[in-house]
Amino acid sequence: MSSPLPTDMMTPLVTLVLLHPVEWKHDKYNRLDPKADFRTWARRLNLFLSLIGLKEYIFEPIISSPNRVAEPIAHRNWASNNNYARAIVLTTMDEAEQEQVESKKTAAGVFKALKIWAQGKGPVRQLSVICEGLALAFSPAMEPLPTTFRCIHDISRRVDDKAHGLDY
Repeated sequence: MSSPLPTDMMTPLVTLVLLHPVEWKHDKYNRLDPKADFRTWARRLNLFLSLIGLKEYIFEPIISSPNRVAEPIAHRNWASNNNYARAIVLTTMDEAEQEQVESKKTAAGVFKALKIWAQGKGPVRQLSVICEGLALAFSPAMEPLPTTFRCIHDISRRVDDKAHGLDY
């Protein structure tokens, strides 16, 4: 009696994405660069991966890994595509950023880790302080004007410090 053939022998659920000679023509993501914007970089990455057929390895809906035993061909194709997408994500970011996320084994894991890392720096960090400043109200009956100015100056300084990665 012979062993059963894999269910994906003829038509695997995941096909192998062939390498496309598409070049990343944008700056590499570096959260310390004052011009860096994670959202813009992520949007460009989304479009770039769409062009080569790997978008679903990072962006929703994410293709999950097929069962290695039941669908060995699909699993092998998924692993190759995932490695390709992971390499693309890593090469579109600065080496300092790579060090923070390269331990992740999936392309989606690398992207998610970078997103979390990016949210802790730069403009996203500034948001809470900016919200604090927007909530500030001046009322001569409540506080003298010089006290309010000092508070505004302090908030402005903290926003600037967070933009440059300084924390206190």
